Amino acid sequence: LVVTRRASQNSHGAVTVVGFKSTASGVKDGVFHPSCEFHSYTLQTLSYDLTAIADSAFRNNSGLKVLDMALCTYLNKIGTNAFYGCHNLTDIKLHMIENIDPRFVDNCNALKSIQVSDLNPAYSTVDGVLYNKDGSELLRCPMGKINIVFGDNVKTIREYSFLYCSNLKMAKIPYGVTRIRSNAFEGCTALTYLHIPSSVSFEGYNFFYRCSALTDIYMAKKIAPSIDISAFVNCPMK
Repeated sequence: LVVTRRASQNSHGAVTVVGFKSTASGVKDGVFHPSCEFHSYTLQTLSYDLTAIADSAFRNNSGLKVLDMALCTYLNKIGTNAFYGCHNLTDIKLHMIENIDPRFVDNCNALKSIQVSDLNPAYSTVDGVLYNKDGSELLRCPMGKINIVFGDNVKTIREYSFLYCSNLKMAKIPYGVTRIRSNAFEGCTALTYLHIPSSVSFEGYNFFYRCSALTDIYMAKKIAPSIDISAFVNCPMK
């Protein structure tokens, strides 16, 4: 889909984009550029064939603050970096979308909450954090969160799931988590304390890369020999 006219703004500051003409089944790369100063944005399409938001479609859109996709009946895919660099985006409601690249909100440093419908067949959320449906895999923590409350069923912390969560100060990983994957906590520059239970095993590398404030880690003895030193590159641990 191609935007053929700018958004119209009502007296409450909410913006609904309605000027679509259908040329494809998705919002193409980079179509919503920084000059489009959206504030509260609702994808309320007049063309019902909107099925996807492609890679980098809203990249660096500093005006975007709230995103609600409740009315996007057929929208079912969001690509990599679709909302990359939307620095003022605080809340996003994905409702029933079933195919989401977990890195769709990279570098959105004000984002505090990601929500999906309880009826979504592919995803769930706990405390504004995105998980797979049964809550066993943590997929994406919003970059603006200060504290993390893990879901009761989480077993795996996926790669890049906390990437550049620069406001996160501490993380107590619950017993029962069995896997932490590559670069899971990369760039968490405010993270000072980390608790890793004995149930955890590490898959990959650079798990805590560039956690430049990380000075205190509690880690079970049986884990320590199995983790590569690259896990803590640029970490001033005690």
